[in-house]
Formats: sequence, C-alpha cells, structure tokens
Amino acid sequence: MFLLVSCQLPLLAFIFLEAKLKDFNSSAQLQRRELGIRQCALLDANQSPWQKLYHARNEQSFITFKGFNYASFDYLLSKFQPLYRRYSPYTENGKISVVHYQDGTRGGWPQFLDAAACLGLVLGYTRTLSLFSRCSIKLLYKVLKEEPSARVEIPSEEEIRVYQEVIFSNFPVLGGTWCVVDRLKIKIQKSGDKEIKNAYYNGWLLSNFVGYILVFAPSGVIVSMIITLQRMVGCMRH
Repeated sequence: MFLLVSCQLPLLAFIFLEAKLKDFNSSAQLQRRELGIRQCALLDANQSPWQKLYHARNEQSFITFKGFNYASFDYLLSKFQPLYRRYSPYTENGKISVVHYQDGTRGGWPQFLDAAACLGLVLGYTRTLSLFSRCSIKLLYKVLKEEPSARVEIPSEEEIRVYQEVIFSNFPVLGGTWCVVDRLKIKIQKSGDKEIKNAYYNGWLLSNFVGYILVFAPSGVIVSMIITLQRMVGCMRH
C-alpha cells in the first residue's frame, strides 16, 4: 500500500499544483501555459511556401515536391476546381455534400484556400489530416474515377507487342517480357481494432502499412496492381 501511494505522489502533486495555479493565476497567465500554436503565429495561406512554389513555375522544383509537372497538375486542377466550388466539407456526418441555397440553386461555400492550394495539399502534404485535406481527397477520387487515363487496366494485345519489342530491342535476353513488377509500402493510420491493426502491422518498421504490388509498362503506366496486407507479405517472404 505504501509503495502504491508513493508511486502516485508525483501525479497527485502535479494535479494539486495545476488546481492551485488555476486559482491564483490570471486568465492571461493561464493562456500562456496552454500548449499549441495560435493561428496568429502561422503564415497566411496566401503567403505559404506552396504559393511561392506554385507561382514560380519552376518545373524542376515542382516535380521534386509533387512528382507532377505543371501540365499534369493544371489538367487535374481543371477537373478538380468545379467540384471544389460545388461541394462543401461542412457536414455533420463528415461526408462532402453539394451546397444548396434557399432559392434552389447550387453554389460554393466559404473558402480561405483556393482549389489549387487544396489540390496541392493532397498531392504534397500527405500526412496532413485537416478538414480541407479530407475533403480534397474525396474530390480528387471523384475526378480520377471518371478519368479514363487514370484507370489501371491491362493493355491491348497490340500494345503488349509494342512493349515487348521495346524491351527486346534494349535487353535481348528478356525476349517476350513486356512489363516489370515492383512493391510499395504506404503508411496508414492505426486501427482501434486489434485484429485489423495486427493485419497491417510491420514489426520491422514498428508501424502500420498497406502493401502494393505494382505492374508497370515500359511507358511508365501502371497496368495492374494488387493490395496486400503486411501479414501476407511476411508469408510471401517465407
């Protein structure tokens, strides 16, 4: 009993001290003790490093940060922007919904980030889970779902023969080969369910991942893919 109480003394002392500080400190002093960075200490969205990069139109820097050139990004933006103006993330269920006005018309919603900034948020800052980021991910999914060039599909027999000729002309020992395979691990959020978390857990990297087996054509296009769990990858290794 003495050991249990002695172990809890630091915690009890901390709680007691915090309670006393709330009694004797002013509201201004208490505010200074709160953790967190206030909005006034952050850059305005229109003065962010992203805005500098986007408007600089430097292809090399843009590809380094995004993995996209400006032409590809601007094409996606032309498809993304109409949806961004039409849908709102401000819903009770966390889903995006079309904005309806009282007169029956559809329109936009209050935005402090433009469509280019939100698309850049998704394609660049992949670990940000803000409201705008989640909304933009869902809108980008809508765009890519309707984009024919974004579909992952096996090429036609004629295209496969062309790929075989390209590979054979550069690597004669690989006659008949028309694609290459690679694997990618993508870090994901941990699940609260132990069984689901265990399925995605990577003991070597001490985190949760989902695995992708990607099939590339010589053109660089992904023509097939398989999503795997970490447990499946471990079994494949053995």
